[in-house]
Amino acid sequence: MTLEAVRVALAALLLLLAAGPRAASVDPALPHYQPRDVEIPASASYVDANGAIVVVGYDDMRDILEALVPLFIAAHPDIRIRLDLPGTRFAPAALARGESAFAPMGAEFTPAQLADYRAMVGADPLEFRVAHASLDPRALSGPLAVFVHRDNPLASVSVDQLRRLYTGETSRWGELGLGGAWAERAVHAYGVERGTPLALSFQRNAMEGAEFGEGMIGFPQSRDVVNKVASDP
Repeated sequence: MTLEAVRVALAALLLLLAAGPRAASVDPALPHYQPRDVEIPASASYVDANGAIVVVGYDDMRDILEALVPLFIAAHPDIRIRLDLPGTRFAPAALARGESAFAPMGAEFTPAQLADYRAMVGADPLEFRVAHASLDPRALSGPLAVFVHRDNPLASVSVDQLRRLYTGETSRWGELGLGGAWAERAVHAYGVERGTPLALSFQRNAMEGAEFGEGMIGFPQSRDVVNKVASDP
């Protein structure tokens, strides 16, 4: 069984773990996982000095992966896996250098990471989407959302309005539909720092790839953004 087969097997188990109690809703046409013999070359660059397969990736996937590994080892008792989870941003380079068997990540490759990977490997990485963002705070990777202060009367905002707001084309609440005393009040656009995976995802999905305007103030973490909005009516 090749490394590619190992990756597919691990991904299949990860899909089942991610489904959790909702596994019954998984497409019944999908084939059941059938363990096969695995032969890992001792010279493989993703095998450490102790013979363990190294997996470099997202620290917030630790709970999932630490539950996954024993399941895989139960089916393949001769295999050992060592998790090295410093964070998503470390995974692409480790995968490209062959230092990680696969790369569990909490975001897509950034354009720069993808360019570096292509330059080193000569091909695109193979992507498996195994889970979606969750509203459960224990999930650690929530979906993208836009918040206003609790005292703000804005009931809704369109994607096009968001694009104009974050590019700097819109600067007043009146341009988003508010009247009265709110109409001339300035909108303060907050978000995660430019160039981060979440910021790049927001640009792709809500801004048609446009650049953030100069007025957008970025913060290192999502919670910093929410706290700032909560303190700025």
